[in-house]
Amino acid sequence: MKNAKLIVAYPQPKDMKAFEAVYQGEHVPMAIANLAGKTRIVATKILQSPQGEPPCYCIAEIHFPSMDALKQCAASAGGKETLIYGVLSYSVSRRTREIGLRMAIGAQRAAVMQLVVREGMLVALAGIGAGVAGALAVSRALATLLFGVQSREPRNFRRRHRRSGNGGAGSLLSTRAQGRPRRPMVALRDE
Repeated sequence: MKNAKLIVAYPQPKDMKAFEAVYQGEHVPMAIANLAGKTRIVATKILQSPQGEPPCYCIAEIHFPSMDALKQCAASAGGKETLIYGVLSYSVSRRTREIGLRMAIGAQRAAVMQLVVREGMLVALAGIGAGVAGALAVSRALATLLFGVQSREPRNFRRRHRRSGNGGAGSLLSTRAQGRPRRPMVALRDE
């Protein structure tokens, strides 16, 4: 079977050294530490883009022995936490300019941190709610296939969704560092 790889890409930044310091030092190790089944990781290189597109910068290239290993990784708890981390990190990185503006007009650090955490937890809780609704719908269909086991056992629901909630909270704590205000003029100039 053919090897599979997962590539995390980002538009090429203006300041490569600062970019590498942030992503390679903080985000990449945390995001991919829990991934099971990876065989090797290649980080920080320029990717060739299609003609007419600006070049991309590869943050991480995670190699798996097969496509099945990649699918199992995405379905695992560590894979889900990595996906949650990626979504929350992306949402905070898109708001760098807004955070810089808030700081420039006098917002307090605590208010900015509270904003990042509150909105991130809303996203995580919405995902958990959708997961509970989906699990309840599927459990009703699976009830006819189970023998001697309840399809809607509350303990299993709590355990699975608590793990997702903990993954979201952990992701927020690490993503919060991205929302930590730098000097406002630097944040505005970078954009």
